Amino acid sequence: LNVINRVLTTASPILTHDVRTDGELSDSRSLLVRGIRSILAVPLFVKEKLTGLIYLESGTKNLFVGEDLEFLKAFANIIGVALENAEDYEDLERENRDLKARLGEGDIKIIGRSPLIKRAVELADLYASSRAPILLTGPSGSGKELLARYIHKRGNYAGKFVPQNCGAIPSDLLESELFGYKRGAFTGATADKKGLIEEAKEGVLFLDEIGELPLPLQVKLLRFLQDGEFRRIGDNRVRKVRTRIIAATNRDLEKMVKEGKFREDLYFRISVLRIDLPALADRKEDIPILTNYLIRKFSRSENKRVQGIEKEALDRLIEYDWPGNIRQLENVILRAVISARGEYIKAEDISFFLEVGSGGRRLKTLEDMEKEYVREVLKMVGGNKTKAAEILGITTRGLQYKLKRWGF
Repeated sequence: LNVINRVLTTASPILTHDVRTDGELSDSRSLLVRGIRSILAVPLFVKEKLTGLIYLESGTKNLFVGEDLEFLKAFANIIGVALENAEDYEDLERENRDLKARLGEGDIKIIGRSPLIKRAVELADLYASSRAPILLTGPSGSGKELLARYIHKRGNYAGKFVPQNCGAIPSDLLESELFGYKRGAFTGATADKKGLIEEAKEGVLFLDEIGELPLPLQVKLLRFLQDGEFRRIGDNRVRKVRTRIIAATNRDLEKMVKEGKFREDLYFRISVLRIDLPALADRKEDIPILTNYLIRKFSRSENKRVQGIEKEALDRLIEYDWPGNIRQLENVILRAVISARGEYIKAEDISFFLEVGSGGRRLKTLEDMEKEYVREVLKMVGGNKTKAAEILGITTRGLQYKLKRWGF
């Protein structure tokens, strides 16, 4: 501890050949008890700020020499530059993700004529000008984030739209993502960093899969919803921002409340306004118009000349239950457009998404298709996770978390 304090206080390296003969360390009980004789420690700087140190110790005296000190100082410089680049890259990645989101907001369309989807859009229009929290419910892939972006656009917010999937990153990292942290709050916190709540100031923070939020974070989010105040991790300063929260879930939050897995007070707070999005299976009358819209969209983006879909193929799409909802339909139409040989999608162009099982033909699940897509993208970029994440529209950390969860 004395060595660490000295390095962090003086910002100077320490080379001790023998602790027992070192005037400042010879009375250090912790070193003597552990039999430490030689010590080498150098400060670690990131962006010219002292952020830590590299520390080596040994039970052998005279183990470290001047050359070791110079090597460790050079090594510390390399680590400092690497940490600085990592910070800069993370900031750049977030800015890039936000820019893509902003560019995409210019053409937000909620497609459909069914009473269920028309009602959802009517409520979105009604709630857009408010700043009260909104809870969007519906199965995975039903378009909850798209509707949240639609609300943000319709509400004419001064701030930006910031999405975060609460189940996409480990819970121990989620708090720092949402609320930010102060320099020195934990190992690796080399500089102050604002959280997503601050990034979305005067805008919308979209919390997808809100049911995955750990109970301790539920308390912190509840306080923010009550008075707009929060603290960064490791910071005593209370901050206040005006950020609208739109939460989404595909889970039964009322059941989770009864089971003690979700706070009742938070549930009531986030569901002041609520919009229920239907499953695609409950709005099959929208499949033809959705299909034609997606064909036009992907024909332009993929530079194809596909103009429509044959009746047999469309009937097959209408027949299925679509467990992955609109997200899965998008995936199917994209691949069909790419693989189509003529101007119209045929039944054989969509047969790839059918599997034969013991119970007959069934649709691949959304996760099956997501895994396939991720594998294809990784293969296309030679395993480069950074490039793959950019193509997939997620962060590198989010991709790594998915790969770990799937055991890839």
